[in-house]
Amino acid sequence: MLDLTKTALTIAGSDSGGGAGIQADLKTFAALGVHGTSVITAITAQDTKKVYEIFEVPLKIIEKQLIAVLNDFQINFAKTGMLYNKDTIELISKQIEEYKIKLILDPIIFAGSGSRLLKEEAEKSLIKSLFPKSLIITPNIIEAGKIIGDSIKNVDDMKEAAKKIIKLGPKAVLIKGGHLKSKKIVDILYFEDAFTSFEKNKINYQLHGTGCTLSAAITAYLTLENSLKESVVKAEDFIDFAIQYPIITKTEIFPVNPLAKLELESARFDIVENLKLAIKIIENEVRFTQLIPEVRTNIAMTIPNVKSTDYIATTEGRITVVNGYPKAIGRIHFGGIHHVPRLILSAQKFDPLITAAMNIRFSPKIFRACQKTGLSIIKIDRTKEPKDKAEIEGKSMSWIIEEAAKLNDGKIPDLIADEGALGKEAMIRLFGHSAIEVVDKAFQILKYLE
Repeated sequence: MLDLTKTALTIAGSDSGGGAGIQADLKTFAALGVHGTSVITAITAQDTKKVYEIFEVPLKIIEKQLIAVLNDFQINFAKTGMLYNKDTIELISKQIEEYKIKLILDPIIFAGSGSRLLKEEAEKSLIKSLFPKSLIITPNIIEAGKIIGDSIKNVDDMKEAAKKIIKLGPKAVLIKGGHLKSKKIVDILYFEDAFTSFEKNKINYQLHGTGCTLSAAITAYLTLENSLKESVVKAEDFIDFAIQYPIITKTEIFPVNPLAKLELESARFDIVENLKLAIKIIENEVRFTQLIPEVRTNIAMTIPNVKSTDYIATTEGRITVVNGYPKAIGRIHFGGIHHVPRLILSAQKFDPLITAAMNIRFSPKIFRACQKTGLSIIKIDRTKEPKDKAEIEGKSMSWIIEEAAKLNDGKIPDLIADEGALGKEAMIRLFGHSAIEVVDKAFQILKYLE
């Protein structure tokens, strides 16, 4: 039977927090459609803040893991992470040569928390034994500085370091610049005497596991028969997504999420189903026509902590009145740039769990009904909206949210109402954690609109 399964190997330490090490590698392999095998070199007791204890896996067990995996699976590419000691390095050097494995080397020396993950006496062995056998190595600027014996302070220093490291034997070097004190995050690839830069925006939280995930992604893409440069380019895109949607912890240090894109894609079905049911409820209630404004109603839903309208679902048209009943026009789709998706994006800056919104008509009578529901309400004055916000498409929505949050101790209320302004229809906007919840709030208003 022909087995088309693509398999990769990770040789690294176990991270009990699951954000780095073997755990991050295997999640990354799986997310990219590659079967992951593993050899555990050390067991750490760690979280995102600190490494508390390290248990060195006996060399005999490491060797048996390697032989078991390499004798049973067709593996062309392997990556290394935490190797910890000289004996482990020498064993791996011998085995990858014997089995003709192409190596992606993440030369981990320190944990993000500063704890040593490679013994000082093993550093020379790492460089001498594994660098010449590596297809690519992926140090951060601290590790690269340690390798060349000099500090790295800017992109020019990164390029000079890459030139020095390439002389130690690897075919390519990817230096990660996340620790640079700069406005952007810059990674530098040096391959075939040419530099390629990868820029990312800085984020306002600390991360855990970026290096492991990036090198694992490179390994996976190589296993899927991409070229080396193409694998790095794709891996940089992959890590960018994993950074944007991290795993939230109790601290301010978040593990990157290798499964983010899969989770987002799988969430689309639930979003669509929720939105479909919410629209069906609206269309079956003739009284809802009382809440439809002149510009018509739009309802949208997404996931928590969304970064763009690409993952916000809404109808192509709006909810209007057909034969006396509310009727949604067009199919449900993602990526619409209507006002309501922009409202959600803005609202999530204050509350990432706001995932749905809808606009309805404002009138004194409807507003009085709103006040009877017990829902939290903030009324804003759109005549105070700055001209530069009012005249730029999309800016109005962010101003509405910011103004309401300012009047509500930084929180997003259930309803934001306004009496309009020149060229702006008076409106009430409802917020919630699902499309069905938002519709339920609208029906609470209808209850008091008799």
